[in-house]
Amino acid sequence: MDSIERNIVTKLKELNVNIDSLKPFEKEYLIQIESIISKKAQIQEEAIKTLKANKFSLSSIAKEIGCSRTTFYNNRILKAYIELSEALFNEGNPYKAYEDLKTAKSLVEAQVDKMIARDVHAEILSHENKELHNTIKEKNKVINSLQARNAELSNELQNYRTQSKVHSNKDVKSKKQVIDINKHK
Repeated sequence: MDSIERNIVTKLKELNVNIDSLKPFEKEYLIQIESIISKKAQIQEEAIKTLKANKFSLSSIAKEIGCSRTTFYNNRILKAYIELSEALFNEGNPYKAYEDLKTAKSLVEAQVDKMIARDVHAEILSHENKELHNTIKEKNKVINSLQARNAELSNELQNYRTQSKVHSNKDVKSKKQVIDINKHK
């Protein structure tokens, strides 16, 4: 089976058609159609190769002439002339347009990747922020509880001190009374 027949069988499988179910005239037409398409595809491939090989730049022109690039870079007119010619040449070059789109696509994909990384980082930070807020709320509850307990203990301590002063004053009065009693004897 040659490449034309393989292409026909492959394409018919995509269409869910069995080649054996076709009438002989349909097979003949398919062979003619695929032959034309194959020739066109080959011409297209050769044209793309020619377009790829036919590009030029300041460097390639300097190389073909046999001079250094700096000769052109240092001469404003020669450099501008080559750059203008290159721009005009590439205006109608579909391969150049394809290369430019490919480069732009790569740049956009890189930018999207950076944006995705930035967004993932932002989501992680947001999640961490929420966790920290919850932790702070819990810690504030503990702080409030400890402050309330501290206030209770301070009140108790104050009460004990007050009671202690009252008891010590009673002791002093009773000692004075005892002392006073001793003096009277």
